[in-house]
Amino acid sequence: MKNCAKALTILAILAISGCAKETGRNDKELLVKLFDSWIEYYYGDDGKTGLTATPIGDKGVMLLGDETVGEGDTWMPAFRFVKLNYTITDLEGNVQSTSDESTARRTGLYVKGNYYGPVVWYITEGTNGCYAGVAEALIGMKAGGKRKVAIPGWLMTSERQATKDKYVEKAESSASSYIYELELLEISADVFQTEIDSLEVYVRKNFAEAYRDSTYYDVENELRRGFYFESLGFGSPSGKTSYVMPQDPANYEMPSDTTIYINYTGRLLNGTVFDTSEADTAKVYGLYSASSTYAPLPVILYEKYTEITLNGSTTITGFSGALAKLHPYEKARTAFYSLLGYSYTGTGGAVPPFAPLIFDIQVVEAP
Repeated sequence: MKNCAKALTILAILAISGCAKETGRNDKELLVKLFDSWIEYYYGDDGKTGLTATPIGDKGVMLLGDETVGEGDTWMPAFRFVKLNYTITDLEGNVQSTSDESTARRTGLYVKGNYYGPVVWYITEGTNGCYAGVAEALIGMKAGGKRKVAIPGWLMTSERQATKDKYVEKAESSASSYIYELELLEISADVFQTEIDSLEVYVRKNFAEAYRDSTYYDVENELRRGFYFESLGFGSPSGKTSYVMPQDPANYEMPSDTTIYINYTGRLLNGTVFDTSEADTAKVYGLYSASSTYAPLPVILYEKYTEITLNGSTTITGFSGALAKLHPYEKARTAFYSLLGYSYTGTGGAVPPFAPLIFDIQVVEAP
């Protein structure tokens, strides 16, 4: 397919360029002609694939071949969040991005420590949203369904226009078209409530009964939504310190503006470990790097939890809220939804957008 696509591209450019000289068509029209020529070559009546292409909507997206129709709810713009698996290729068949680990490994795109699995996309315009072509590609799709679509270059924009002509008019003449293979798993109007629903299932299975309700993490503002904290007991000071444990450590408030040291391990809701301060844990989960330093990290406590620092830097809201609740040599687990974590951005390739997080934390040195 790759060589054929290259040949088609060359022939199409030559043919369309000749036509442009005669009629004065601009580069934007060439963009449309090139995409239409590709569709005709592979999916026309005499197409090379033996499959057909069917328009989705009226902006230019094409369904390639047949789709697997799901049995869930039908996606509509009111459902601003979708959870799906995907693979994106260019028109020559080169994989550009994928949520599937086996595909990433096979194509040389695999990155150690990156997350692979279902992701949540925010179906709206703007820098935090998705391409217009993705929204068009979801038209009429039901949860549980699969489809393969070609999205033309003029729809690879985060802005929204009313008509195909408007999209073409504003497109870059060099805009690339892509093929998206989509498996739609879930749709949601409120992804944060969906996360909380998933967290509640998790804590019912993994937290002791006394800790299964959302717990205050911000006493000043009395925020309860999407945050859970469970005490797992207390360790003892090592022989290297003269620290004397309080008689009742669970009720002892560590003073602010002091430093403690902690170990931690961060997980996604599916159990995937994405970060840890402990070398043995990093090795077990394939995260170990000889260039990284593994050791307990300093935490400076302050009266306001938002000012607490980990290794010299402030951290995400849910984690700092958990740090504020710790007692001397306590072991604890916290879980919270993405609005208290990395929200719509995720972090690096390890934490995807809209991901609830779980942290196991242990105080290994106290003031």
